[in-house]
Amino acid sequence: MITWTTPHNIRQPLSEVLHIQDRAIRIMKQQPQRNLYPVYRTIIKEMCSVGAYTGRENTFGSKNGWHLHRHDLHFMVRANHSQLKKWRHSLAVAWAVAFLKAGGAIDNFEAFLSRSVKIDQINSDDGYDRISKYITTVEGENWSLAKEATKGIVKSGKNGNITPFGMLEAIRHGDTHSRLYSAKFWEYAQTMKGKKQFFPTPGLSRFLGVDNKTDAELLKESSDGNHYAFLTHDQWADINVLEIKGEVLAITEHLNEFEFMDELDKLIRAYQADKAA
Repeated sequence: MITWTTPHNIRQPLSEVLHIQDRAIRIMKQQPQRNLYPVYRTIIKEMCSVGAYTGRENTFGSKNGWHLHRHDLHFMVRANHSQLKKWRHSLAVAWAVAFLKAGGAIDNFEAFLSRSVKIDQINSDDGYDRISKYITTVEGENWSLAKEATKGIVKSGKNGNITPFGMLEAIRHGDTHSRLYSAKFWEYAQTMKGKKQFFPTPGLSRFLGVDNKTDAELLKESSDGNHYAFLTHDQWADINVLEIKGEVLAITEHLNEFEFMDELDKLIRAYQADKAA
């Protein structure tokens, strides 16, 4: 998995950071090899990649503004892990050249080369475990490689940053920054409207034998699922605080919806009393 980071500052709107990042990606992928330094096409060919799925991740920080990541999950027909360090440095150089051509600014070139590109090696035996140690957690659960690539908009922010949907949660709880978050979430919604959150390189889905489904098809699939019961925000918050998800699932096995709701309230009160004792 290759992660691309884009330099930014507090004065830049999200639309500008996104435009520079997308333009830099296009420039980098089109760079011809002229023997000055290894370009993206050459490196990806050496990696024996047959394509990648790309996921976007946006967070906001009050100090440095919008922070954008792109995660490219590459599928390699042959792996040569001894070359990972060389590939990472070469990709960082190619990314720097493309970023400057796209109109971006690099204040510290050495820092850019060391931090702007990250490669995580994924093996079938230990990939998920290794990734989950690097990635932050969401609601106390391990954050897997799949979630990192596809659900960056809902993961917990790092270094004081907050995700767009973290902003909504903060607003719901009356956070002191609610007014700022309201404006920034509106900016996020307007900028990202119509943009794909997760998408493959051309031909990869066919190569892997995976069907690409539209949002409407996925929505219909989720709508066709079996509904059991609705929880309120307060009930879900209590379940997370008390760490009783397993206990809640256990009582769904033998109760109908109405019995479950009554039993759930009893369960929450019992654990709250036990915790207070």
